[in-house]
Amino acid sequence: MSTYTVDFEVERGGEEDYKVIQLQITGHVSPYVPAYTSGLPENCYPAEGGEAEIEVILHEGKVWDGELTEAERESVEAKLFECMQEDGPDPDDYYDSRFDD
Repeated sequence: MSTYTVDFEVERGGEEDYKVIQLQITGHVSPYVPAYTSGLPENCYPAEGGEAEIEVILHEGKVWDGELTEAERESVEAKLFECMQEDGPDPDDYYDSRFDD
């Protein structure tokens, strides 16, 4: 599991008190490894990983006491996955290193 930090903006308020809040969000991401279900049973395994968990949300260096909407949470998790894909190993290298009996 890897840890990443992303910058994220949320919009709060109505017409009179509208504001954009700059957040810095840190979370853990585990890479997705697809299942292998072909061949001998001893060579098969289930899918693993593919989860993101938000650990800390900071606003101006302090823990933010607000809540993210479901759409905002999904967007943050997508950004965390993007960081992992940019930073992580090439999946082709992983599959090339595996061999079937």
